[in-house]
Amino acid sequence: MTIRHTVIWKLKAEDAAEKAAVSADIIDRCLGLADVIPQVHNLKVLANHPDRANSGDLILEAEFDNFEDMQTYLTHPEHVAGVEYVKALVASGLTVDYEY
Repeated sequence: MTIRHTVIWKLKAEDAAEKAAVSADIIDRCLGLADVIPQVHNLKVLANHPDRANSGDLILEAEFDNFEDMQTYLTHPEHVAGVEYVKALVASGLTVDYEY
């Protein structure tokens, strides 16, 4: 059993250059979590293609061996700090966690 944690964010930034800078910053910060939280696997954070004005600007995907490992990740102080940082930069977010 593997758990996939997926988050899609819509950024507050509307200017293309600002959106790109904010996206790069969020991507770097999120990818760094894999270095400090060993329970997370296959962490990816990607920006939506700039020519696609869909509802989402960024997507984060991560995998865990079980729900307990995901909970460890979600409550880890580095993740909690990252969530607070990202909250200030996003207009909305959507999370889906599923088992496969």
